[in-house]
Amino acid sequence: MQKIRIQNLGPIQDVTIELKPITILLGEQATGKSTIAQCVYFFRSLTEDLTEEIFRLRRGSTIEQIESVVKNTIRSKFYIYYGGSRFLDDFDVIFYYSENSYIRILKGAETTVEFSSGLGIGELCHAIYQHFDITFLSAASRAEALQNIIESHLLNLPPNFSARFERDVYYQADRNIATMYSEQFRQIFLDSYRTSSLLTGRNIPRSVHLELMREFVERIVTMKEIFDRSGGNFESLLVDGRIRRPLIDDFLDRCSNILKGRYIIASGGIEKIRISSGRHIELGRASSGQQSVIRLLQELAILIAQNRYTYRTIEEPEAHLFPAAQYHLTELMLMCHNLTQSEFLLTTHSPYFVATFNNALYASKAAQFDNSEVTNIGYPPHLRLNPDNFAAYQVQNGRATSIYQSDEALTSIDGLDAVSYDIGQKFSRLAEIVQLNEVLSV
Repeated sequence: MQKIRIQNLGPIQDVTIELKPITILLGEQATGKSTIAQCVYFFRSLTEDLTEEIFRLRRGSTIEQIESVVKNTIRSKFYIYYGGSRFLDDFDVIFYYSENSYIRILKGAETTVEFSSGLGIGELCHAIYQHFDITFLSAASRAEALQNIIESHLLNLPPNFSARFERDVYYQADRNIATMYSEQFRQIFLDSYRTSSLLTGRNIPRSVHLELMREFVERIVTMKEIFDRSGGNFESLLVDGRIRRPLIDDFLDRCSNILKGRYIIASGGIEKIRISSGRHIELGRASSGQQSVIRLLQELAILIAQNRYTYRTIEEPEAHLFPAAQYHLTELMLMCHNLTQSEFLLTTHSPYFVATFNNALYASKAAQFDNSEVTNIGYPPHLRLNPDNFAAYQVQNGRATSIYQSDEALTSIDGLDAVSYDIGQKFSRLAEIVQLNEVLSV
């Protein structure tokens, strides 16, 4: 069980969120959904930051020096995300990796990092210290071994997940910006950003948004390389992964419905959408919806084909998509979750998006009574959602309220779509005026 508590950070006053394999944050803009999502990602992605900084230590470093680097790395990352603490309220953020294992960051005279006794920071630092004695591995292998030590300790991955763990990635709402620009632009952006840090003296302004965009652009490059090696399209990638043909066809059909075409990598490495026979459009010139969703579809296809487990944080997966496309995308995420056990933290404004999860939850409940009929309705096992694996919170006024009843397997979306009721009520009153006067004029 993972959980986060945030007090007095940005728009958040006091929020406690229990994270499930699929967790949804609902709410209006500027209520703090992104703040919560970024905090969760901050703590889960610490493994990479710690690996990078500890790898630079000399072999003779003591356990006390290692622990100091761990704390300083966490403080430095917090500074990049949120700025100096003197500009912030008296915040207090705790992330529970498990029930008794947590890291706490709070503002006192300065930003303070605390570890619970259950986290076993001493054991972690000792394991890192022993790692320095590994001399027969290459630098890359030593870095990978070090990261595995940190991941296993912090994230406490189940044994069957550890071997296929894929690094966490954060998808921002404005992700299509990284798609519309040329590959040369992306490379220049990455090269400039990699040579800037708090330590090198060559600084470009760093912030949570730039940091997340840099990691996202790096993931785009990796995903394109994977697709390029696998034939440059979804079908070739999925067939290589030895997924059952009915699942491949289901995935491809949904992608086609969302993209209104098929994604390909053409000669010269140019990404395109094949609209029909002989008709293509370059991805950089495609619609905002196609650009926004293509990286999500690539991500899901790769995870399924490679049977990789990961945690993906996605802001507004419904961005720029028509309701029918939102429905198909949601079910593709369900497919990925069920086939790989991957987990998702999602922020959304869309009632269609939440309603699709509602159906999947209720399909799981209904299948206990009539499995075959539930499948006939359109909910085979890979499109159902275990009610115990879901959580949904309404974020408003600096707080978060659970709107999911696990015993009923239902999420309340009334508050999310209240505006539809208001619009309908106003229309009814306008219609009464028109009907009344039409009758009187006869």
